[in-house]
Amino acid sequence: MSNKAILILFAVLSMSIASFGQKTAEDYRGEGLEAMYQKQLKVALSRFYYIVEHHPRNPMCPQVYFLIGEMQKDRGKYQQAKAAFLHVLNDDFAAAKSIDINGVGQNPSYNYKHEAAASLFQIYLKKKKYDSSLYYLSLADTVYTSIHFYAEINGHKTSDRVYKALQYANLYRRLNRIGDAEKELLKVSFEVEENGTNLVIEELKKLFMKYEQSEAIKSELLSSIEHFASDSVKYPAGYVIDGADTVKYAAGSYQRHYILFRGVKVKIDDYIRLGNEVYVSKLDNQIFDDRNTVAAYLKQSKLYRLVQEL
Repeated sequence: MSNKAILILFAVLSMSIASFGQKTAEDYRGEGLEAMYQKQLKVALSRFYYIVEHHPRNPMCPQVYFLIGEMQKDRGKYQQAKAAFLHVLNDDFAAAKSIDINGVGQNPSYNYKHEAAASLFQIYLKKKKYDSSLYYLSLADTVYTSIHFYAEINGHKTSDRVYKALQYANLYRRLNRIGDAEKELLKVSFEVEENGTNLVIEELKKLFMKYEQSEAIKSELLSSIEHFASDSVKYPAGYVIDGADTVKYAAGSYQRHYILFRGVKVKIDDYIRLGNEVYVSKLDNQIFDDRNTVAAYLKQSKLYRLVQEL
């Protein structure tokens, strides 16, 4: 081969290498997402790992680590999944606003740390490491909070409040913290929704039948209903997502009505108002002035019927 040919070949190779080297982290992310959509997980992982290894300070890294964790979790590679999710939790960058998957990118409240903690909760639950599972559930719920309105459990659509209560109760039961399990379920025992409440009542029934004295619990619930009370609850300023709009609201307070049962303030407002089709208005608290009517309606509740059947 002549010197001229060698020089030309070298120039072509150099251009190819330069062209490859000019690919950005965003290019690799795009290739990874496309491969993920096509179920080519090994290809997707190779692109995502390239980003975190060669662009470790890129602001999209929280998202990329999260996607790595989800794919590794789906593959049953729990150690790799945990490592990726812990990178998300320990990351000090502001997470990218859009994840561009399943429309999640439309929600500016999407929180990778919340989702990473929630995934770690699921992994440790599957591994029967209940203390660790409880830690990450609490982390997702109280530290890295995110806005969710509905969830699904056992094929049933439930409110996020009911879903979390059932998950907490399940872990507390497995840790033999029966009182804590009961308290979590009681907090949502007067939810208006049908599916979630049925699940809650079913779990309470199992606990009450196994661990409680029926006559004592019947007497306590009856007294709680007949002596329902109220207090004022303060809430901080915040916002809610309404479609494409972010609606801000100021700090304030509201009147909460509850029964005190098993050491838990069980909120009854929605159950009474919505069950009687008395919707929120400036006058809606007047319904609670008739204590006999409220007590009679509470005695129709699933919780009351459950306790009476013990």
